[in-house]
Amino acid sequence: MKFNKGPDGTRQQLKASDFDDVTKDLLTTATSIYRCLVMTQLTIQLTPSLVKMMTRRTSQVRGELKTKMRILTASFFGFRASRSVPAIKQNRDLAESLKEGSRFVFKDWEMKCGIYKTGLIQEAVNDMWFANRSDEGIVYAKYFDPLPVQTIALILTAVSVFSDSDVRTATEV
Repeated sequence: MKFNKGPDGTRQQLKASDFDDVTKDLLTTATSIYRCLVMTQLTIQLTPSLVKMMTRRTSQVRGELKTKMRILTASFFGFRASRSVPAIKQNRDLAESLKEGSRFVFKDWEMKCGIYKTGLIQEAVNDMWFANRSDEGIVYAKYFDPLPVQTIALILTAVSVFSDSDVRTATEV
């Protein structure tokens, strides 16, 4: 990891704003490509130093996906935004039902048919990577055509970790 000396002589981590405009543009492009690769096809052996450098970017994009999935999942399955005891119980029961037998992965989750065809996957992809013309899915479409299995797995993992405490948080957003 590279550090600069700050005005007070302390070591400070380099930031994109420390560089000229051309370098900032390059960093922005490289970061976007890296985010696409992390979510679609990155399966390389990483050394400890590379892991340290890249973990921040990886956890950022995964955190972003998890945050978006909370909101999408709450809306998609009809969790209620309420602090009332009956609403919380209903949300908890719904979450347990969706997790039972991984029902949330089905297009028709009540009948358990159409595995991996849930509209929630498409909503997640649209919201995460295709929301506007400058999003990574538009700019770097080749990484998403076809949508990699790894990406579908990450989306469904974000839904599956939707715990009872997350139910209340997501419905309050």
